[in-house]
Amino acid sequence: MANGKKIQAWERRTNESAEAFEAFAIYRDLGVDRNLIKVWQKLGKSHTLIERWSRRHDWVLRCVEADRFMDNQRLKALIRGTVAMRERQANIAARISQRIADRVGRMTNKQIDALSPQEIATLLRVSTDVETKARAADILEQMETPFSVHIHTYAPGQEPEQMRELMEMSSKGAPS
Repeated sequence: MANGKKIQAWERRTNESAEAFEAFAIYRDLGVDRNLIKVWQKLGKSHTLIERWSRRHDWVLRCVEADRFMDNQRLKALIRGTVAMRERQANIAARISQRIADRVGRMTNKQIDALSPQEIATLLRVSTDVETKARAADILEQMETPFSVHIHTYAPGQEPEQMRELMEMSSKGAPS
């Protein structure tokens, strides 16, 4: 913590020089194409220095956290946009339904009698289907989607050191 505020994994650490952080930021921002070679080539620093900074300042683990945070932010934005889109669609469908109801309400008995039962049913079905689908699309999608998305987070208090130990254990393989 710095000044009572927790430093995020992708932010500069208190023991990290400006040059080391600049190198980390380049590495972090490379995304799926990130590797140490690209960093030392871009900065013109020795590869041993870049490797030392990477180990000392836990670049890989910090990038995992940064990637997880960014994915979470993108997912939240996607959900907000989807909810807003569905609400707009439902509101449009509700206005159409209301206009149809208003128009039917102004129709004379003779005009209503002139409509075929199919026309009346179609008007009602289309307007209610659009509104229902827009309002309940997430439920309908869950019923129709053959897979689901799970977001995994680490338990509170799980620090990068614990993650590093788990990664080392998994890279060595299961004990015999």
